Amino acid sequence: MISSINYYLLGLSDIYNQNSLNLAKTLVRLASGKNFQTPADDLSGYFRSQALEQQYQQYERIRPEMQEWKGVMDLAAVAGGEVYNSLERMEELSELYDDADASSQAAYTAEYNQLLSDLAKTVNTTYYGSTSLLNSTTTLKKIDLVPDPADDSQRMLIEPDEAITAAHIAALTPEGGENIGDVGDHITDAITDVKTFLGNVSAFSTGLQAHLNITDSIMQNTQSAQSTITDIDQIQEMITLTQRDIQSQASLAMIAQANMSQRAMLYLYGMHVS
Repeated sequence: MISSINYYLLGLSDIYNQNSLNLAKTLVRLASGKNFQTPADDLSGYFRSQALEQQYQQYERIRPEMQEWKGVMDLAAVAGGEVYNSLERMEELSELYDDADASSQAAYTAEYNQLLSDLAKTVNTTYYGSTSLLNSTTTLKKIDLVPDPADDSQRMLIEPDEAITAAHIAALTPEGGENIGDVGDHITDAITDVKTFLGNVSAFSTGLQAHLNITDSIMQNTQSAQSTITDIDQIQEMITLTQRDIQSQASLAMIAQANMSQRAMLYLYGMHVS
């Protein structure tokens, strides 16, 4: 009978130790907020979490350049808009010139020349770093739209072309016996090219914003998926903690009861236990 009680005690001790271990693990999860602390806790979950973290970091790496060049295109749009507004007013002055009196013609010419001077300064000073934004004929930047793109089809090539060329500016300057009323066609050509430039810039800006939105969505979904794997359910863990605490206390009480039963049996057989 006593040996049966001892065997029963060993079983209860194992149950108590396991309950204590489970309780400790639950307390650690609650303290950290994570489902697992080491790969050994959940190998599959650990590697899935690591893969998602790597994906998040890859998109986090390419996002700043998209955002940067979205701002650059916005700057180009503002500068191009200033050039366009100047050209529109210059076209208006050119149309007014022929029917105006001498005094008005002088005033129109002075305003025209000032607008042309300001326009040239805008074209020649609108830079981002060492990159001219209004009169570049090359690709300004290649923007990765996905991490580690395999080819340029997965990149956005920023190449809005020239807003207005040196040849345009030279043609807008009356020479010899010309006056501002004689350069109307050149102004029209310049306006056409600036419109094309602004359309290209707008397309790049819109495209970059769309890809920024896509990237943000991918990053949010990736982070959410990773959180589902790694983060605990606070309410469920509290319920588990309560259950395991009760189980631990119950097994401890059963051990104490078994010890009392053993003592009672020993006493019954005349074996006094101090």
